[in-house]
Amino acid sequence: MKELRRYLADEWSGTVRVQSTPAPLSSPLILPAGVWSPGTWRLARRDIELILLPQAFFNLECMEVS
Repeated sequence: MKELRRYLADEWSGTVRVQSTPAPLSSPLILPAGVWSPGTWRLARRDIELILLPQAFFNLECMEVS
């Protein structure tokens, strides 16, 4: 999360807010806020969805100890 926040601040002058939901979502719900230059939200969203979210939230099942 720290890296995700840093990236959004440095690259896009943005912030991230994580909110829990009553039930699991099939995929992250990303809602942009503020003023975005034409085309920049699409690029930022691609980076967020393909690179940053998978790095921030990963599954530790492979580390299960018997």
